[in-house]
Amino acid sequence: MTALLLPWANTEMMNIFLEEVSTDFSEFFVIMQVDQAGWHNSENLGIPQNIRLLPQPSHSPALNPVEHVWDELREKAFLTWLSNLSWSLSRLYVGRLIVFKTTQTGFAP
Repeated sequence: MTALLLPWANTEMMNIFLEEVSTDFSEFFVIMQVDQAGWHNSENLGIPQNIRLLPQPSHSPALNPVEHVWDELREKAFLTWLSNLSWSLSRLYVGRLIVFKTTQTGFAP
């Protein structure tokens, strides 16, 4: 599997990704399912010889495997993250109140 952290989601970055996949899997013919993002079907997209893009029909998130990952994250991880964020913000708020009160009474340096 090839994964890149790229600064943008655009045709130029997609070309970089496709070249990387093509190199990593040079001995294989790769069929890659893509959604309807503009950079997936741009006229400036350079598709290597050993890769074919299989466009996903519009408005069909159930066909996109990553959507199932997002479902899992939302169901399991997001609630834990939200709970931790809420706790952290409450600690920060209490800490700011303590600093503010200390400053107002002249105890702060």
